[in-house]
Amino acid sequence: MRDNSAVAYDDALRRALRTGWHCVPDRIAPLARGLTSLTWLVAVDGEEYVAKLVPAQRRAHFEAGLAAAHHLLTRGIDAGAPVRTLAGRLVVDLAEGALALLRRVPGGTGRTGVIDWGSAASGPLMFDVASAVMYAGGPDVAGDLLDGYAAAGPVPRDEIETTLPVLLRFRWAAQADWFARRIHEADVTGVRDAADNLAGLHAARDALARIACVER
Repeated sequence: MRDNSAVAYDDALRRALRTGWHCVPDRIAPLARGLTSLTWLVAVDGEEYVAKLVPAQRRAHFEAGLAAAHHLLTRGIDAGAPVRTLAGRLVVDLAEGALALLRRVPGGTGRTGVIDWGSAASGPLMFDVASAVMYAGGPDVAGDLLDGYAAAGPVPRDEIETTLPVLLRFRWAAQADWFARRIHEADVTGVRDAADNLAGLHAARDALARIACVER
């Protein structure tokens, strides 16, 4: 998926929707690019769905996420759950990757939904917390986020305070590794050009350097 243009997959997408789900879309429109996937808004007989395509090597994590979304839907939580194919599968295999058709979670309804199941895996809960803190801009600006998470009770406050520095350092290292791999593979899915991958790598490097300075 080195071609980050969703338009380039239009014919393959239409064939997959026809053969995999037996549906002929009234309209297909590319959505905003994601770093690990390509997505389209698909309208069929007045209903709207989201088609999501991930690289073949990410299929196992993608299917795990789709299974989690289906589980949440059975518990009454909007989660962009997958529409199973005619054969009962979660995805259709294409030369370009693994494709799923998802139920669209509309915005502005007053209900909370959970979306974006491109990569699910098992791991410590604090890795997810570290990811949230990283994207929020670091511990100095994530106080309310951490207070809210501690109040919800999944992880005790003392465990959060003890493990967050280690998991945050690991999360930035994973970020550096991810961008380095994208640079090596010339993968520009979800970014404007190769310079964005380099900027991501430099941001991870600088964050790790700041953490090292604080620890000294």
